[in-house]
Amino acid sequence: RMEPAEVDPRVLPWVCEASKAIELKLVATEADVEDQGAAFHPEYTHQVVGQSENIYGYKEPKVKLFYSAARLNAFLSFSHNGDVTALDDRDGLDAPPDQPVDQMKEWLKHEYTSNIDEFVMNLANERGFSPVGELVHSYTRPDEQGESVCYEVYQGDATTPGLIDYHKRVQTFFIWFIEAAWFLDLDDDRWRFLYLFQRKQRPDGASSYCFVGALTLYEYYAYPENVRPRISQALVLPPFQREGHGAALLRAAYDYCIRTHPSDKLVDIAVEDPSENFTQLRDKVDTENCWKAFPKAFFVEPYEEAKVNEIRRKLFLGKVQARKIFEILHLHTLNTRDADKLKPFRLAVKKRLIQPHKKQKQNEERQLQALSPEERAAIVLKQQELQDSLHKEYTALIAEYRSVLERAQL
Repeated sequence: RMEPAEVDPRVLPWVCEASKAIELKLVATEADVEDQGAAFHPEYTHQVVGQSENIYGYKEPKVKLFYSAARLNAFLSFSHNGDVTALDDRDGLDAPPDQPVDQMKEWLKHEYTSNIDEFVMNLANERGFSPVGELVHSYTRPDEQGESVCYEVYQGDATTPGLIDYHKRVQTFFIWFIEAAWFLDLDDDRWRFLYLFQRKQRPDGASSYCFVGALTLYEYYAYPENVRPRISQALVLPPFQREGHGAALLRAAYDYCIRTHPSDKLVDIAVEDPSENFTQLRDKVDTENCWKAFPKAFFVEPYEEAKVNEIRRKLFLGKVQARKIFEILHLHTLNTRDADKLKPFRLAVKKRLIQPHKKQKQNEERQLQALSPEERAAIVLKQQELQDSLHKEYTALIAEYRSVLERAQL
């Protein structure tokens, strides 16, 4: 995003940060339309408005993109309190104002309306909504009043009736909240889709739904007749974040993969280019799953390759992730005040961390005798810098492990 200091002072009054100007909302009733407390804003806008992530040419621009809560029918409007073309003196302001609605049209791959009355009238159609796909998981969470609210996960693929049309609506959320999001090839039959909904009961006894989040995964082929599912995109919308829904959605994806494929055909369940937030979520879920899957004694003794292989076999984690989770839970069982107990753990972790540098270090040690004193001193200094870097990396890793343990429910 272009920072204000980078903008010509004459232009500055006509520049607005796009994430503040764009207002998103899930609308279930007419009252929600005017409820500012229900609004939320995008995290990323560069794919829609450009790398500056600004909207130029208007005073107080406001883009409203509302979705009906269940069907995700869209309403799009744009308003402002004056544009740059109305100025008598446009010296330095020759660039035409941006056209945010036209920019957003390119990303809305389904019909929308700009008539708010039409949008509100169509909310009546939400009553007959049934989620696409098969119900694969459900759970409850308390609401603000302490009442129990039901959440349901539905799974489907490209052959599921209505799914392709529905996912065209869902995937527009990905652009706003996943930095490198892209639209999937919905004709590829290896894609799998999980959708999370909140379900409430109406006074007349019927169910009403609200879209909460989604997860996509791709079932990669693995030689000779195996499969390696890879989680691609996952999102819980801001109004529902920090309530445990991301973990529930990830567990539902794990359960789907394990239930659908024979254990001797399922290699592992991977994640494609995870964000920092998703990595933290995954580590928490994997740590909790692993702690439940094995007795405490399994984690008391230091790392052994056989233990990591057992975790991989039982939980279908990749080798790197399985070892990471073992190290987290081994740390959990240690009395870190006991230096003798902590030492084997520290050495095992540092041995792993130094592996990428090991060959270079060995080559440098072999060359020492053939080098001048100055060159040897330079290599010794470089090796000391490596040791210092290794210590910092270890310290940061332990802090990361402790963070996982603080959030995990063990």
